[in-house]
Amino acid sequence: MIGLLTPPIGMLLYVITGVSGVEMSEILGYLWPFLAAIVLVLLLITYVPAITLFLPQLLSVG
Repeated sequence: MIGLLTPPIGMLLYVITGVSGVEMSEILGYLWPFLAAIVLVLLLITYVPAITLFLPQLLSVG
């Protein structure tokens, strides 16, 4: 999702501008808080292993 939303490649940005008719600069203004949240979640699940291992440990039989 991060790759689809960030320039310069950001294919979703081109789709959104084409469908809505809104300029990319305006969309980017509203996009930054959501992108920051996505990056924060990525960092959390990458560097705090207890988050991703909680459910497998809960369901382990042994």
